[in-house]
Amino acid sequence: MNPEIGVLDFSIQRPRQSGLDAIQSTERLACEAEKLGFARYWVAEHHEEDSCHCSPEVMVGMLASRTNRIRLGAGGVLLRYRDPYLVAQAFNLLSALHPERIDLGIARGRIGGEARQYFEASDTTDQTLESKCMLLSRLFRSNSSSRVLRPVTTPPQMWMLGGKGAALAAVRDKCSLCLDRFYQELPDTAIRDILMKYDDDFVSTAAIPTPQSGVAIAGICAESDHRALQFAADAPHTGFPIGIVKLAVVGSPGRWMDYLSAAIHRWGTHRFMVLAASNNESVKYETLSLLGEAFNLADSCRNMIS
Repeated sequence: MNPEIGVLDFSIQRPRQSGLDAIQSTERLACEAEKLGFARYWVAEHHEEDSCHCSPEVMVGMLASRTNRIRLGAGGVLLRYRDPYLVAQAFNLLSALHPERIDLGIARGRIGGEARQYFEASDTTDQTLESKCMLLSRLFRSNSSSRVLRPVTTPPQMWMLGGKGAALAAVRDKCSLCLDRFYQELPDTAIRDILMKYDDDFVSTAAIPTPQSGVAIAGICAESDHRALQFAADAPHTGFPIGIVKLAVVGSPGRWMDYLSAAIHRWGTHRFMVLAASNNESVKYETLSLLGEAFNLADSCRNMIS
């Protein structure tokens, strides 16, 4: 089975790069990802000093207006710091403006850096997060005649992002699951067990009749293994958090094809989100371009549309 590959973008500024330049880089890469045949393009919500934006919903809207087919989404919204009703309204409107193209990913992480002080008086516990996730899910599943969300439209596809806790929440809140394999280095057996339990426990809904799950990985693809390793060694100098992000594969297109083919067999999923482990735009472009060519993503995309 051919893999379905999407792109995750941290949108981090390089040293001495302006935030606007980083945003424009994200825009260019999203447009290229669509041309190359990638299925999705997700932008993260980060609040550190090197983050070029803290509002994925605004970025998603901008990227959706610049593209035509590719699904755009948040990967993901830090819901423990957000109002679920306002998040639902924002992504519901995006889904109305760009039907069948919007994903809403919910990240379970916490805000770091100086921005934490703004939430010292707020309840950001895990228990509160679970309550917010349940409320957000109910808002999207509510009867359209109640007009809780306006305009009445097909809701975005809701994804839960993270590890085992995210999988449990995805089943409970009846949404899709994207398992994180770059912040946590889970063994193959754990990944397969989590995905299988999600599939087994999932209860179908009108919005998601069958369980949808995938795995997010980080790495670099280049023309040769040596070139990819050089890019990885240079990643810290581009401002990429290489000490935090665990790289799954660094190498040539052939090495990526071997890795993903084995992952499909080991993990039982054909859906992947790829985080290019560099803030250098040319490295990101090379990674996406070579992956798109290696897996014939453009042809696969055309076949799906036709």
